[in-house]
Amino acid sequence: MEVFLAFAMSKGFKLDYSISSLDDLEVFIDGSGDGARESELLNHCSRYLGEVFRKNLGGSWDLCIDDPKNINFKLPVINRFSDIDLEFCPLAVVGNYVARKKRGMLREAVEVNRKFLRAGK
Repeated sequence: MEVFLAFAMSKGFKLDYSISSLDDLEVFIDGSGDGARESELLNHCSRYLGEVFRKNLGGSWDLCIDDPKNINFKLPVINRFSDIDLEFCPLAVVGNYVARKKRGMLREAVEVNRKFLRAGK
């Protein structure tokens, strides 16, 4: 992540793991043109989104391998942030952003999960 963060920061993007930094991540993705579809870039952006989620809302990384019918099967997810069985799949969220280019989507994807946080969080 350090190399990715240093690269983004050298281009003027402030990626500090805050939820507001997700707005900069969207601009970074948009400025990457066709490169935004490259798997390495998408993986870095997804890992960053997951770390923003984890650092701000809690939870832990896991690999979804329990149910082949789960839409996130074989994908890295953040779970254990809620008392109910929820997963946050950063790769799916970034993929949706790349497809739709709706500004604020990444931040909203994180914020909407606040209502599901474990009791006392």
